[in-house]
Amino acid sequence: MRISIGLRLFAAVLLALLAVAAGALFLLRQNVLASFGEYAVGIELDRLDELSGDLARKYRAHGGWKFVPAGSARRSWVARELTRLQTLRDEGALDVTVLPPPRPPKPPAAARASLSANGALPTG
Repeated sequence: MRISIGLRLFAAVLLALLAVAAGALFLLRQNVLASFGEYAVGIELDRLDELSGDLARKYRAHGGWKFVPAGSARRSWVARELTRLQTLRDEGALDVTVLPPPRPPKPPAAARASLSANGALPTG
């Protein structure tokens, strides 16, 4: 049985188009997967930024880490805090300003008195 030239030409063009479409789908899939990974990391970093800011505000308000539960309850507390922040974000009530880190404590008076006139620590 002989296959006509028209049918052979049609099959060749069809296979070429299918190969190009498969290659395009593969490249599109790779691009979407890479972009989604970056997007997911960005979302997670935003959530951690919000948690960090909230922890800094609570730390300043309480004057320490007394508000954080001890022991095994800490993990569930962090999960509840993240859920609470997500709810506030969904409602649009979350202030996402990031606070600067607290200043280091001042050195004791004896150390300040031992500074030389030019502000450098004494040697020896």
